[in-house]
Amino acid sequence: MDTSQTRAFQYEKLKLFIFLAGNMIIFILFSIAYYSHSSENDPQYILDLIITIASATISAIILYRIIVFRGDVITISPDGFHDVRVSALMIPWKAIDVISTSTVRGITAGIELTVSPAAKSVAGVTRIAKLRSRPGRLFIDSRTLEISHNDLLLCINAYAAAEKQRLGKHRD
Repeated sequence: MDTSQTRAFQYEKLKLFIFLAGNMIIFILFSIAYYSHSSENDPQYILDLIITIASATISAIILYRIIVFRGDVITISPDGFHDVRVSALMIPWKAIDVISTSTVRGITAGIELTVSPAAKSVAGVTRIAKLRSRPGRLFIDSRTLEISHNDLLLCINAYAAAEKQRLGKHRD
């Protein structure tokens, strides 16, 4: 892989619309279930309310992404990694310690970057990234991008390895 070039990836609109449709179906089903309960003391009532609110929130976020994000979402260059959903600025490769796959109940959810605290503060991590990421890590959601999770992971690893090799040559 040629790591001297800058690569950019956008959302795949079809994946976003499918994700939105799924959330809207969940929202409708749980809204119906929520309003069909006869008592507010029913534990299922509270669960239905929580799921309804969560699916509405997720749907609003997806609609926001469909409307607002028209250009590149992720940029990978010899200088570093940038995901507009995660940080305001490029994160240099030397600030990224570990690149790994994040899973939820055995299902691939995205990519996690272990980043130095100094780099996180300089890069201007977004509020959503702070909520979605574990301490010391940044979560990169790869499910709705035009590139597959595995190809994105290979690309990130290739650029990070090229930077380590370049830094190793300059130390001699």
